[in-house]
Amino acid sequence: MPYYKFNEDDVFFNRIKAHPSCHFFSWKGCTYYNNQYSISGAFNSPVGHAGNTGSRGNAPRYGTAVTTTGYGAYTSSCNSGYINLYEMNIDRYEQRHTLDTKHIGGGDWLLIKAMEVTGEFADEMSSSLIFPFVTKDGSRNSLKSTAYDSYVEDFSMGDIISGSYPLTASLTRVFFEEGSSQPPKEIDPSPHENTKSGAKTTHYYQNKPQTTVKIKDLIDPSQEETITDAPKLQKKYIQMLENTINFYRKWSPHFTYSSSYDPLTGEDIAEGASYVYEDSAWDKSYQALSLIDVPSIFFGSSIKKGTVNLKYYITGTLVGELKDSKRNGELIQIGPSGSFKSGSVAGIVLYNEGALILTGAWDLTKGHATTFTGPEGLSRGEFGPALEQDYRHWSSGDSPSWIYFGTGINDGYPNHWDALQGAYTINGGTTHKALDAASFHSSSFELAFSGTTYTPTITMMAHAKKGYLNWSNNPTYPNFSQSFSQSTSPTHYKENDIKTIKNTISSSFGCGFTGSFKKQTFINKVGIYDKNRNLIAIAKVATPVRKLETDEYTFKLKLDI
Repeated sequence: MPYYKFNEDDVFFNRIKAHPSCHFFSWKGCTYYNNQYSISGAFNSPVGHAGNTGSRGNAPRYGTAVTTTGYGAYTSSCNSGYINLYEMNIDRYEQRHTLDTKHIGGGDWLLIKAMEVTGEFADEMSSSLIFPFVTKDGSRNSLKSTAYDSYVEDFSMGDIISGSYPLTASLTRVFFEEGSSQPPKEIDPSPHENTKSGAKTTHYYQNKPQTTVKIKDLIDPSQEETITDAPKLQKKYIQMLENTINFYRKWSPHFTYSSSYDPLTGEDIAEGASYVYEDSAWDKSYQALSLIDVPSIFFGSSIKKGTVNLKYYITGTLVGELKDSKRNGELIQIGPSGSFKSGSVAGIVLYNEGALILTGAWDLTKGHATTFTGPEGLSRGEFGPALEQDYRHWSSGDSPSWIYFGTGINDGYPNHWDALQGAYTINGGTTHKALDAASFHSSSFELAFSGTTYTPTITMMAHAKKGYLNWSNNPTYPNFSQSFSQSTSPTHYKENDIKTIKNTISSSFGCGFTGSFKKQTFINKVGIYDKNRNLIAIAKVATPVRKLETDEYTFKLKLDI
């Protein structure tokens, strides 16, 4: 078999840039990804893609129903809003997986016994799920989820360290209630906190408890001064983004994390005014907001600017729409036409980090003029009085606003909401509360955007030149009727030197006639080898390519790397 080396001009390295679109729709606590619906499997109906903790709603088709956690995903249509890495354990009987997949002592694989599908569970440990594993040896290879200290102390040589599948990802919403220190508990900031003097109050929040410390007086070191921090709220997720948000202030003043100045005019808030953030200034550690987290597996390197679109529905009627129409991260309300606060900024997008921060707290139903059918079944021309929905808990009576966008997307809100049953739970979860006109199930949410992915590729040109590759080692290549005998002696080994090649050239005449003899081969595969001649890739053509001695071909091979 001949080998040919790629020349310098035969190999090209490229990078493909693509913008895959993503679409999420959420209703009644269930999220759907790219309009995918759930399908029924052999053991689960529908099959489970999710990895969120919860109880199985449907009994397994075989054996006894068992409540599981960790793997236990809702077996309703709620599980279609996930991406399952490697697509493993999609439809497997996880209730039968009783093996401790974290530690198998001594590498004893006999502990893992195949479980036949019967009506009873076996007493011994068994495995029905696929899981990753590595054996502890001198190479010190381990799973990323295993800490180094645990690897050293908890596992002996020969032990099997294993993990678990599926590994899933989906949207996550984190809701932050409005909160601050309130008089008379409010504490004025100390001078080193760099705030302006005056009657206006300033709030500071960090992810730590309130503390009191004593420091030396800067003027008279012999004197001590007692400083007590302002009460702190545990808002770590939004606080961790403070530097990131401020970094993008070059795009828009709305990326200011906190400010006592009007970000548009640059003027200070009037002295003595109460702390406000809706119209003139804000503090994201104070105001109520929602953080929508989009895992990078959905968008790749970053979210494409200008493609983010959010739609808010009440009983199927559009009451609000946001879009980053300026491509600068501002989520501007663009619809419905003439809606309340139309043109206002209701949030920001962190394109590289995959985070949407929604701060618009106005009532989206205020002054709405679109005819719709209300939750109570009555049709009217406008919403009229504030339409109350239970976004936070039963009977919370909240007005639809952007801070409640995405309620039910893996956020634990509203409290005591059971997405599986589509109802609220009461009495400690033992019974369900019937839905009424105020229940948040009449709200639905839509999020669409495009990602940005980069795929490195290598393109190779394999040449089949004239006069080359016209011989085959296939036993059918020579004429079958001739003798293939060889002679041997102590001094020589000789094969038949007058072998004839079978003529496979077709003729225009039928009845077994052949045309004039020509060497003819058919190329169906191209192998790629490394410098040590190890086969690393095979390229196949759809149909074999005929090659005569006078023919010349170039095969273009492309490989994602």
